[in-house]
Amino acid sequence: MAVTYDNVSPDTGSGSGATQLTTGSWTVAASPDICVIGIIATGDVSGSAHDGMDHPTAGGALTQIGTDLSVGSHATVSAWRRVAPTSGSNTSHGSWTSSQGENCIGLVSYTGVDQTTPVGTPVTATGNISGGTGTATVNVTTVSGDMVFAAAWVHNVSGATNPTMTPAGGSTGRYEMEGATIGGFAAMQCIELVASGTTTAMSVDIASAENGTNTWGIIAFVINAASSATSDQEGARFGIDDGAEAAHSWEAAQDTNITVAAGETRLVNIIVNATGTLGAKAFKLQYRKVGDPDWRDMPVQ
Repeated sequence: MAVTYDNVSPDTGSGSGATQLTTGSWTVAASPDICVIGIIATGDVSGSAHDGMDHPTAGGALTQIGTDLSVGSHATVSAWRRVAPTSGSNTSHGSWTSSQGENCIGLVSYTGVDQTTPVGTPVTATGNISGGTGTATVNVTTVSGDMVFAAAWVHNVSGATNPTMTPAGGSTGRYEMEGATIGGFAAMQCIELVASGTTTAMSVDIASAENGTNTWGIIAFVINAASSATSDQEGARFGIDDGAEAAHSWEAAQDTNITVAAGETRLVNIIVNATGTLGAKAFKLQYRKVGDPDWRDMPVQ
C-alpha cells in the first residue's frame, strides 16, 4: 500500500510574542490508515522547548518524533505524529514553553500509513548561509517507494530581510510559511518526496537570507506504509492424534464436520491463504456448541 497525501492545515503563524497557536478548521479523511504529521517552529533571541501538539485541539495529543531540533541559539523545530486521528473538520493546537517572536505550526495528513510504526527514525541537519542563498539538506536512508517527509526552518537574526524557502531536488511542497505572517524574519517549508533508491536527499533552497549570520535546520523521516498483505481462511480438516504432526491419520475430508465424544482429543489443521508478507499476526481459534449464539475463544496452552 502506498502512502498518499490527504490534506494540510491552514497557514498558522505569529510575528509577536506567543506561547501557543491554534489553526483554523481543516478536514482529515475518514480512513483506517490515516496519520497526521505536525511541525512546530519557533524563533527569537533564544530558543524555546516545545510542549506538544493536539489534533483535534481538545484531547487529541500527538506523539513527538525524536526530540526538539535546536537551530543555532535562537530557534527550535520539532515534529509530531498521530495515528487514527478524529476525522472530519477540526482545529489543531501547538504550544511551547516561553514567548517567542516568530512562530508557526503546520500539519499534513496522509492515508495508507502503518498504524503501529507510522514513521521511521528522524534525521536532522543544521547549517549557516553564505552569500544570502543556500540549501538546507539532509540524507535519509530509504527503500525505493518510501514516502519521505521533511520540515526546514531558516531564521534571520537581525530581521533585515524576509527569507524565502523553495522545495528542491524534485520534492513537493506541502506547507509553507514566510514573510509578515511570522514576523518577516523567518520561513518554514514542509516537503515530501517518494524515494527512488537507498539514500534520499531532502532539500530546500533558501534565498534572501542574511549573509554569514543565518542558521537553518531540517528534520526528515520516512512515513511507513501500511502492509498490503491480505489473508483468508481456505478451510479446515480434523485429524486423529495418533502420530507425529506430519504423520497422523485424518478423521475426515477437508471442511467436513465431525462428532466427538466428550474427553476425546482431535487435531485441527487450519489452512490460511495469504498475499504479500503478513508479518506478525495474532490469529485465534473460536468454537461454539450447536445452537449457542456466542463464539468462545479456544484457550492457548
